[in-house]
Amino acid sequence: MKSKKNKKVKFLLSDVFHLARLAQLKLTDEEAEKYRLQLEETLNYVDNLNELNTDRLEEEVYLNLKNVFFEDGKKNERIFNINDLIGKKRQDKKYFSVKRIL
Repeated sequence: MKSKKNKKVKFLLSDVFHLARLAQLKLTDEEAEKYRLQLEETLNYVDNLNELNTDRLEEEVYLNLKNVFFEDGKKNERIFNINDLIGKKRQDKKYFSVKRIL
């Protein structure tokens, strides 16, 4: 992948196959080309943000660190037992894994 000012982002087929391998997906050449074009289009759209003039904007940091799910101090009653969702052989500490769907 290459990205330079005023240049289109180029996404290579090898990049698509690399991502597919990381995601444990098997793609045909036609699917890979389709995804390459879609990823390239998406990256070029996002790359347009680099053309915005932000010289007059002040840098701001906004952190809203409140808990939006539970009021502070209240116990989370929705905690579930991981063994209720999966078999013990798929359990890895507090995480669980699922089979890919694509």
